[in-house]
Amino acid sequence: VMDLTYETLEVRLSEKISRQAIHINANPFPHFIIDDFLPVDFFEQINSLLIKETSFSRKYFTPIEKNKQVYGGKELFGPLYFPLRLLGGNIGKKLVSKIIFSQSVKSMIDDDNYVGFPYHIMQDGGYLGSHVDHSHSGNYWHENDLHVANCIYFASPKWDAAWGGEFLLFNQTGLRIINKITPKPNRLIVFSNSSSSFHGTGMLNCPESIKRNTFYMDFYIPRSEYCAVKAHLKKAFGIDFSIWRHVTTFIPFAPLGIRSFSLKDFLSRTR
Repeated sequence: VMDLTYETLEVRLSEKISRQAIHINANPFPHFIIDDFLPVDFFEQINSLLIKETSFSRKYFTPIEKNKQVYGGKELFGPLYFPLRLLGGNIGKKLVSKIIFSQSVKSMIDDDNYVGFPYHIMQDGGYLGSHVDHSHSGNYWHENDLHVANCIYFASPKWDAAWGGEFLLFNQTGLRIINKITPKPNRLIVFSNSSSSFHGTGMLNCPESIKRNTFYMDFYIPRSEYCAVKAHLKKAFGIDFSIWRHVTTFIPFAPLGIRSFSLKDFLSRTR
């Protein structure tokens, strides 16, 4: 039996966030970490739930995205959907606004018919090459909304740093790793998304029984707010926050070198 309702969980998190000091690291692009994000009792309970295998799942075994499986919202049921509601609701928007300086932030799940795969599982040997995410919300929603931020929540019940799988932050070319963040259980990362926010996942070297589980959420603002947000980010962090229209775009040589390159996969991988 679930001890927490969604409403009580949201209240507890709102109180925690209001008290917590947030340190934003602007190198190579603005991001911050919150450890022990969910209450321990709830974190343990969502890890006891099983994800359902359905036709909405997708698997990736390519040179730029390997040993990865993603799940749509239809596979997230009951309390397993709570983290997604938290990240896509007021909690996630308040956290994103600490970087983006906008009160008009919308999340992926604000559209009841969103098309996305917010739960990810990666296994031994898996990795995600250097890439930037899609720049706009797409033609299935408000086409002019700009994709400005992401949240990634690490939901594995345990993780050893020796297993790899770090969240990688690259420089503006997407070729050089600037920062590595361990996927520590119950850790949340919030980061800005622009056309130079290259990121990825380091290769996993873990037991076959171990899985790297993550919840993902993306955030948007109206195009009309772009100039104001760009100016705020320049003033606050000294960065050039630029967005132009593109799909999810990979740098095929990073971080694994020439062996990661496949022209077919590179050209066909779109969102």
